[in-house]
Amino acid sequence: MCFDKKHTSGIIKDIVEVANSQSSKDLFKFYQFEWKVNNGCAVLFWEDIWYQGKSLMISFSKLYSLSLWQNLELSMFLDIWDCYDHTSLVFWKRKLRAWELNQVDCLNEIIKGVSLNSRKDVLIWLPGKDKYTVKEGISLMGFGNNANIDSWNFIWKLKIPPKVQIFMWKLHHGMLPVKALLQSRMRNSLANQNCCRCPDSETVLHLFWQCPFAFDIWKWLFEWWGLPSFRIGSDISTMWDSYRCFRDRITQEVWKTTLGACVWTIWLERNQGVFNNKLASRENVSSLIKHRAAQWCLAAGFLVKETLAWWNFNPMGCITRSISLKKLDLLNNGCALTGFIDGSWKLDNKGVIIAGIGGLILNQEGKKKLEFAGPTISLDPLHTEWAALIFIVDYFSKKNLNISLMIYSDSALLVRSLINFKNRGNIEEELIFKVRKKMLRHNIFLKQISRAYNDKADLLAKLGSNYEDIKIQEAQDFV
Repeated sequence: MCFDKKHTSGIIKDIVEVANSQSSKDLFKFYQFEWKVNNGCAVLFWEDIWYQGKSLMISFSKLYSLSLWQNLELSMFLDIWDCYDHTSLVFWKRKLRAWELNQVDCLNEIIKGVSLNSRKDVLIWLPGKDKYTVKEGISLMGFGNNANIDSWNFIWKLKIPPKVQIFMWKLHHGMLPVKALLQSRMRNSLANQNCCRCPDSETVLHLFWQCPFAFDIWKWLFEWWGLPSFRIGSDISTMWDSYRCFRDRITQEVWKTTLGACVWTIWLERNQGVFNNKLASRENVSSLIKHRAAQWCLAAGFLVKETLAWWNFNPMGCITRSISLKKLDLLNNGCALTGFIDGSWKLDNKGVIIAGIGGLILNQEGKKKLEFAGPTISLDPLHTEWAALIFIVDYFSKKNLNISLMIYSDSALLVRSLINFKNRGNIEEELIFKVRKKMLRHNIFLKQISRAYNDKADLLAKLGSNYEDIKIQEAQDFV
C-alpha cells in the first residue's frame, strides 16, 4: 500500500504497518485457507485446497497442465468424471502416457472418497479455530504484542460513547494533540506549550497524571470510592488495572466507566482552558465526572434510577442496590420459575478442549429450586451454550408441570440461533426445531441478559468443566 507518510495520520500509519508486517502476510497467504467440502459448488476441483492441505494442481501438476477442465467446480467435475472414461480425450489435451495413467488411478481413488451433501462448502482458516473472523484475525495479528490486544479489548468493550472510546484509544497510544506533541510537529512554532494549570510542559502524561490538579482529581475519585490513594496509577495502563480491586463484575464495569468519565472530563476542561481561557474548580470537575459516569451507567443498565440518590456519596451502595433491584426485576417476568444458564469453553496449553455447562432455577421469591454443573463435549462455544440450554429444557420438560419457565442466557449467538435458522452457525436445523417444539409445548422462554447478571451460572459452568460428571442439586419442593 502506497501513501504519503508525511501527511498521513498516526492511526492510518499504524494500520498500514500491521497490514504490511510479515506476520500478518503469513497469516493470510493462500495456503492458510482450506475448504471443507459439502456440496462442492464453491470449491474449484484443481485449484483450491480441499484435500490433505494441498491443491490437486500441485499434487498432480502434470495432469493439471493437460486437463481440459481447469477452474471447474468440484461438483461439476465429479459429474463429468462419472460419465466418461477417465483416460479419454474428453478430459485431456492428448493421449496419456503410462506413468500419467498411474496418476489418473491415484486421482480416481481420491475422487471415490468424496461424499457430497446439501450443505454449503465452508472455507476454513487454518491459523484460527474455524471460519475466518475479523476478531480472530486481529487476535492472531497481535497488533505488536499482547498488551495492545488487552488494551484493545478493554477500550472497545467499555459501555461509554463511541467518541470517548476513540479518545481513550488515542490516549493509550499518546496520540492526543497536547501542546508538547503539537510543538514537536511544528518545530518553528513559538506557541506556549505550558500546562494551563502549572508551568510544566503539557504532555499526555503530565496532563492526566503528573499535574497537581489532575492528581487532586484522582485522589478525590479514589476517596469517593473508598479506595486507598496508593492504588492511583501513573499512566492509563496502570490505572486500568485498578478495576481488579473489585470482585463483582458489575462494580468492575461501573468503575471502568467512571475512569472513562474522569479522563474525558479532564480533557474537556483542558480544552476550555486552552480555547476559552476558562478553568473550572476541582469541585465543578468532580460534579461533572459524577454526572457523566452516572448517565453512562444508566444507559448501559448498570444502575437503576431509584438508586441515584446514593450515587454522589456512596457509589458502592448505589451499585449494590441497583444489582438487587435488577435481579429482582429479572424474576418478575410473568413466569413461575426463572432459569439462568451459561457455557464455558476454552483450549488448554495442549490444545485440548475443556467445556462445561452450568445453571440454576429460582422461583419468584428468589429461592433456589435447581442447580446444575458438569462437563460437556463441544466443538465450539456456541455448541456449549446449546448444551446448557438443552439440559435445562429437557430437565424441566420431564417434570411435565403446568407452569412456565423463563430462561436467561448471556449468549447473543444462542438466542439468535434459536430464533433464526440463518444465524445457527454449525448447529443442526433438526436440533433447533426439536428444542423449539419442546419449549413451545412446555411454556419455556429464552431471553438474553448482560453477562454481569449471569455471574452465578457463569461460575457453575466454569466449575462444571472440571467435573467428571454432571452434578445436580434439586430442592424437595421444586414447584
